[in-house]
Amino acid sequence: KDGTVEANPESLQRFMAMALKEMQRNEDAWPFREPVPKEEVPDYYQVIKDPMDLSTMEARLKSQGYYVTLDIFVADFRKIVENCRIYNLPDTIYNKLASKLEAAFNNYLASHVIADGPVSVTPQPAP
Repeated sequence: KDGTVEANPESLQRFMAMALKEMQRNEDAWPFREPVPKEEVPDYYQVIKDPMDLSTMEARLKSQGYYVTLDIFVADFRKIVENCRIYNLPDTIYNKLASKLEAAFNNYLASHVIADGPVSVTPQPAP
């Protein structure tokens, strides 16, 4: 009636795939596209117990059964940013890139989602 796409599992999967692709293409995403390499950052997995990255999100999305709600998808993205802020000092390039990518993600959601549920599209304060 008003141009709104009805929310169903297929449209949700398509939307999440488009959002993820947009984030992967973002120039600020390079540190977050793949898991943090243990060889380069030996203590990362001692500090970060629940790692997340964009390629893991892509694998979960392709499984078709993991992201059954947008909230789960958003939580995984927020985990990338949160982990970065926990592990890296505030003034590092990694934190700056995480903040820029988070802003791009929030803007993407805000411009594509009419939320009537608990999805938060406002930036989360740094711990």
